[in-house]
Amino acid sequence: MSRTVLLTATALSVVAALVLGMAIAPLLNVGEQPSTTLTGAVGGALPGEELGTRGTVHGPAYVEWGFGNRSVISVVGEGVATVEPDRIRISIAIETAELAKSPEEAYSYVVTRAKKVIEALKSLEGVVSITTSGVTLAPRYRWKEGSQQLLGYYASYALTVVTDIDTAGKAVATAVDLGNATVKGVYLEASPDRLKKAKLEALEAAAVNAREKAETVAKALGMALGRPISVSVGYAVTPIPVRYTTVKTVEYGESQPLPVETGEGIKVRATVTVVFELVG
Repeated sequence: MSRTVLLTATALSVVAALVLGMAIAPLLNVGEQPSTTLTGAVGGALPGEELGTRGTVHGPAYVEWGFGNRSVISVVGEGVATVEPDRIRISIAIETAELAKSPEEAYSYVVTRAKKVIEALKSLEGVVSITTSGVTLAPRYRWKEGSQQLLGYYASYALTVVTDIDTAGKAVATAVDLGNATVKGVYLEASPDRLKKAKLEALEAAAVNAREKAETVAKALGMALGRPISVSVGYAVTPIPVRYTTVKTVEYGESQPLPVETGEGIKVRATVTVVFELVG
């Protein structure tokens, strides 16, 4: 029987390894191509053994080996951390108001408005990023009397705008007023620094949870928990969707801040899968 494990050289794996009492092998850095005869207690190799005698290194991060006659237990630890949102991601679409007579006309309609919206958004303080997320240009047909008839051409220009929370209302108003745009989605997010801290907290909790599970099972079986043989980590961050209805704001004068309730915050979930030796 063989197992395949992903060993990463990120800060996440470092945290998990430290919690589980493992040493990080400097020879298995992502981006480097290790030899198939690495030495030391890495993966399934015992101290003093050559990894090449027990398995083969496949590329910079994957190691495969056999467990032989050793008793092992595999557990999945889970951890959750909460981070307060400080940004809003807005999905905006600028679309043709009606079908155009030619592709050039449809394209020109959305691009002209998109340029105005982008320039105006760049001038707003608190806009973190503006990204073109899609451009669509397509004919529209209908079937009549058994044949396909061209109705016109449709075009859309999609933007993803990330702002701080206080600027979101102005960004939405700008897109709607200048581009006749439609807001397709609004999501609460957290800045990279906040997310990084929450990911490490969730990962540490998951590593502790994995060891607790393994120790409980080992004790119930009348055995002791040995050293970790392999570790793999993962995490998921789900942005919080915000209900929002697009309205024209020109007649109301200066746009108002978008009221946002952050609730319990953004949940960052981490998992740590560990294979331990069982002793006894």
